[in-house]
Amino acid sequence: MVIDAPPAARGPAPTTSTSTTATRLVAAARAMLDEQGLEGLTLRAIARRAGVSHGAPLRHFPTLAVLLSTVAAHGFRELIAAVDAETGALTDDATALDRLAGAGRGYVKFAIGSPGVFTVMFRPERLDVTDPTFVAASVDSFQQLQDIVEAAQREGFHADVDSTRLASVMWTSMHGLADLWLRGGGLPGADETFGLDEFIALSQLMVLGRASNIVQNRRYLS
Repeated sequence: MVIDAPPAARGPAPTTSTSTTATRLVAAARAMLDEQGLEGLTLRAIARRAGVSHGAPLRHFPTLAVLLSTVAAHGFRELIAAVDAETGALTDDATALDRLAGAGRGYVKFAIGSPGVFTVMFRPERLDVTDPTFVAASVDSFQQLQDIVEAAQREGFHADVDSTRLASVMWTSMHGLADLWLRGGGLPGADETFGLDEFIALSQLMVLGRASNIVQNRRYLS
């Protein structure tokens, strides 16, 4: 979802480094990203937060970009799991379009729940985008969406549109909503009666022609 690469079969979870120190460094980086974002983030600061020596990161991650790529790869795997969880919760008679709507909800839920890693996943200038673990995870995430889109196309949803392009449009819809919500602490028009769930539903009504089924009333149409 960050780089151009051919579709690939979903691979295993990231395993760039499995040592306890590496795990602590990744966890520390994620915590700091949630708390302060990318501003001022350094390997030395991450090492301090992880409680390891200043030189320890270099034994696992030669640069900050490599460490952040590992964080981002974990994020893409978690995003895949979040989408799978949301679509897997649908009933057996759910259509592919229902699954596409569910994928969007799962995407936004992940973003709101993991704002730090979500942000760094889409900052290629801060990552080592050649890292194979990162490449595999990001490609698999987009392929997951494209698979759902292609299933919806087989049911008649914009069947004449290139599936990669259509998947890109579906992606930008939910990504833009999540990103703007995180950056601005909400959106214009949000209030105690119209929150994130309602914005998701309205967006899906506009893009998919149906409202999200997590919103039971239709007050946003009035």
